[in-house]
Amino acid sequence: MSDSASVMKTRKTMKGSTFDELDTALAEWLAQVLKEGTPVNGPIIAAKAKTFFELLGLKGNFDASSGWLTRFKQRHGIREIGLHGEKLSGDQQATDDF
Repeated sequence: MSDSASVMKTRKTMKGSTFDELDTALAEWLAQVLKEGTPVNGPIIAAKAKTFFELLGLKGNFDASSGWLTRFKQRHGIREIGLHGEKLSGDQQATDDF
């Protein structure tokens, strides 16, 4: 077994965020938005993360990639981000015609 394979099997903790302040601010924003029932998705969260990065005046390279989003959701125990609250309205006429 190679060294990298043994590390992968023994790793029990998740790597923390490189930008803790950003991570905390974004998690608080997301909790507030979801509490209000506002629909959010991955691209909205990524855009907000970039905005927070700039507003907080953080230095370094930050890319709100799909991998970053996956790790953010894992760190905060978020399984699914989607529409919450009110159901989407459908085309009632098309349903009746069907």
